[in-house]
Amino acid sequence: MSYLHVSRITFSGGYEAGRTPRDAGAAHDLADWVAPRTSPDLANINDEDELAGKASDAARNHGLIAGAHQKIAEGVLGEDGLRLKWTPDLDMIPGASEGWFAETKPLIEKAWRRYYRSTCIDVRGQSNGAALMH
Repeated sequence: MSYLHVSRITFSGGYEAGRTPRDAGAAHDLADWVAPRTSPDLANINDEDELAGKASDAARNHGLIAGAHQKIAEGVLGEDGLRLKWTPDLDMIPGASEGWFAETKPLIEKAWRRYYRSTCIDVRGQSNGAALMH
């Protein structure tokens, strides 16, 4: 039987979730702590840049978090990324018929796959669609 040991995640800069430097050594001091009567967004507005930086750093450098992001992306998008299944409303396209749709569908989907696999999908022109999803 094997056991998985998970320790507290410490972010760069010494931040430990749920603690501040003032109370890092004295958990009993939290007994008198009262939450502010503001929204979480308002309470964290002054630390937004620092929190975003730490979250990005953790997502890049912590294997567990990066793996979780990867699993979420695969769960939502699938391992193959975004696939186009084109089904237009033929009543809205002048002159469209079932025959036209049967001929055009494979061409449209092939064009999407070509675009998705190229670097044209990336504004910087460096990654294809699959790389952008990871």
